[in-house]
Order: sequence, then structure tokens, then C-alpha cells
Amino acid sequence: MKKRPKEEQEIVDLQQPSGRCIIVEDKNTGLLEKLYWNEENFLADRFHRKIKSETQWFENVIKHAPTVGSFYENLIRNTLREFAPTNNKVGTGFVYDSSRDKHGKQIDVLVYDDSDRSVVYRCDEFVVINPGSTISAIEVKKTLNATNLKDVVRSTFYNNLGWNGRKYKEINTINIFAFSLSCKKDTIVNALKDILEDCVLSLTVESDGAQGKIPITYCSIPDIYFLDEDFYIQTQIIEKGDEFGLEIHTIPSPGTGSVGAFLSNVIQENREKMANNEKSYLYRNIRPCPERCEVEGSMLLIDIVSFSQIVGAFPDSREELLSLSLDEMKPLSVFIPKGLDIKSYASAKEFFEKSGATVEFFNKEGPVIVPCSEVKI
Repeated sequence: MKKRPKEEQEIVDLQQPSGRCIIVEDKNTGLLEKLYWNEENFLADRFHRKIKSETQWFENVIKHAPTVGSFYENLIRNTLREFAPTNNKVGTGFVYDSSRDKHGKQIDVLVYDDSDRSVVYRCDEFVVINPGSTISAIEVKKTLNATNLKDVVRSTFYNNLGWNGRKYKEINTINIFAFSLSCKKDTIVNALKDILEDCVLSLTVESDGAQGKIPITYCSIPDIYFLDEDFYIQTQIIEKGDEFGLEIHTIPSPGTGSVGAFLSNVIQENREKMANNEKSYLYRNIRPCPERCEVEGSMLLIDIVSFSQIVGAFPDSREELLSLSLDEMKPLSVFIPKGLDIKSYASAKEFFEKSGATVEFFNKEGPVIVPCSEVKI
């Protein structure tokens, strides 16, 4: 190939993204994509330096333990305000689920968007927000250990903290930010595995000698980030047939990689305003393969849809669905596996036979739940 003149090459170089070009292949489709490895995380570096200098100064002056704990929470809130887009409001308080008239524990740091929906309550930085307003929920620990990790997971696992971009709607994240870690990596991973297994096992019930599982529509699973460790931990939902399990990923992150991953997951940026290959300077698009640890047990995660939505999804079967009954009981709602696309089924008959969903029939004495596969239409 003929070599370009120097001036022409300089123009070409100006059009190319900086960084080392890497070609990756999608393991599912075989398609190739060009990515650029970015070693610069200067926003994460600046966040790290600011947090580090503030904590070192403060603890040399103040020794009062309750004040120290509040300081760490305030420091994260105030520093996030400096880095987050203006529609990312930062406070502390509760996420209130009005559909169930419930709220969980007070969250140390709430990042939320109130640009298109009012908060339930606000007084200075204390807020009560709706789940749909949540961008991220963060618990702050000066020193993380196995005991206080289990306390955080146990107290938030069954709460609706607001969906924030995970694959399955209403599968929430509780982000844990630790200034230091008082045990080894394996110890904290095993502690996380133990408490998650306890939470999953608690959904198993026994009646008349037979075991079953309580179906749930939402839960909050933990991700853990550190100020000075060279790794971070994320919890992933995995499919297990018609049920779902949990898998712990420990991701290597040298330098300020853990801080960058934290910022990129708790701050919401408008991706439509970012050009292809534009750097965020928070984190790297390419990350090392994680160490995986599967949590024993499985859960029944479901979405509840009204029966009228089922009728609307299958107009060709409208008459059969409208006339559906069981011992003179009418269908009320349908429990479908979390993330299932109703419209992926060609007909109502196929949906009832293959979806693994269940139908709730109305009865004055209490609901009657029947597998869809046992209902004939």
C-alpha cells in the first residue's frame, strides 16, 4: 500500500479516535465491532484525589465516631453533586412505593431525577421519592466487613428502590461504597454469597408437606465499590429455566477503576449526546473478564399484568379470552416470568401452552392461581 504524504496522514489521524483500536466479536451473532481502549480516567482520578484528601484532613482533626460516619456520607453526596449532570439531584432519604404503600430503610445517598415528577417530600437534602425517580441508591461504609455487608443486603434485598437500567424491570441495585475494606477479597465475596443464599432461601415455603416458592416482582441486589481496592463486585441475575438465580462477578480494576465503575453506575448521563467512541473519562468500555461465583438456589421473579392486557395482545383470540372462566370464576391477572415478551408468541394458545405463566382467577373467598398450561382456550 502506498504511503500517504505527511500532511494527508495528519488529517486522517485527526479524524481517528485516540487510543488502541481493538476488534471484538459478538459471541452470539459473530458480528465484529471496533472499540478503542481508553487508559485515561481523569474524572475518576480527580474524584479519588478529592475524597482522599478530605478524609485524611478530617480524621486528623475529628475523632467523634457518629460525626465521622455522617462526614463520610456527606462527603460522597457533596462530591457527587460536583460530578453529576444537573438533572441528577443528590440527597438522602426514602424510596416510597405508593402502589404498595411501603418504604424501606433510609438510604445514605439517593441520586434522583425530579425533572418530570414531583418528589413525595423534600426538606433541604432530605427527600422521599417515588421509585420511578430513582437514578441510584447508595449505602456508604467507612470500613466494610462481612458483618455490616450482610446487614446492608439483608435490610434492602426485599425493597423496591427503583429500577435503574438493569435488564429486568424492577430488579434494583443497592450500591455500596466502601472507603476501606477490613478483610480479604475472598472473605467479602463469601460473605456476600452467604447472605444472598439466605435471602433466596427465605423465599422457599412449605405447605401440606410440599415445598414451593414465593413469587416476587422486585428485589434489590448489591454492587460493591471501593476507594482503594483493585477490584469491585457486581451481582448479576441469571436465567435458570423458568426461574432466576444470582451470580457474583469480581472484576479486576487497577488504579481508580473501582471509583470509575462506581461513578458510571450511579450517575446518569444522556448517552444520546455522546458521539461514537467519545470518552467519558469515568471508566473503560472494555473490562477484564470477571471471576464468577454462582449463588445457590433460585427465585421466581414475575411481572403481573392485567388480563385485559392479555386480551389486547391477542386480538385474534379476543372472543375466546373474553369468555374464559374456571368454575364460573373470571380471570383477573396473569403472572408471567420476569422479562417475558407476551408479543413474542404467535397466538394466545401458544402463550398459554408454552409461556410458563399462571392465571389468577377471582374468587370471593380468595384468589385461585392456575398454571396457564392447564387452562383451555
